[in-house]
Amino acid sequence: MRFLQTLPLFLLFGCESPSAPGHGLHVSAKVVRWRTSVGTPVEVTVVVKNFGSDSVEFWRSGCHGPFDVFDARGTWVGPVEGAICRAGPTFHVVAPGGSVTIREAWSARTIAAYSGMPLGPPDVSPGTYYIAGNIYAPERVTPQNVGVVVISR
Repeated sequence: MRFLQTLPLFLLFGCESPSAPGHGLHVSAKVVRWRTSVGTPVEVTVVVKNFGSDSVEFWRSGCHGPFDVFDARGTWVGPVEGAICRAGPTFHVVAPGGSVTIREAWSARTIAAYSGMPLGPPDVSPGTYYIAGNIYAPERVTPQNVGVVVISR
């Protein structure tokens, strides 16, 4: 529950540096199904909309997906699918009033599922998880809307 109390601060300040002033980007994440079961992938849609008067270039890391997943305590839990870096970052340009939609899935798995090491169970535990967009333009853009998914047995 503490995460719910700090969620407004997270949305205001983000996990890293605040977004560049005046860039006009709005980042939201949503899930197709907000209830699912352990081991079932979660479809995530990240929308980046430009409310500014100039075109803006943004990118997402080649080592990470376009979103972060946090548990109810606010601890980062994924995604771990991008733990091995791809060729490099992916760049997008958003015209004034335009938007870019990125669709990817979160496996609802932990790093133990990919490491082959006995780090714990491969699937996340049942509970509530928060999904926040993760893009950079030129600094990390603070997500404005967060998707919520409840995972049960």
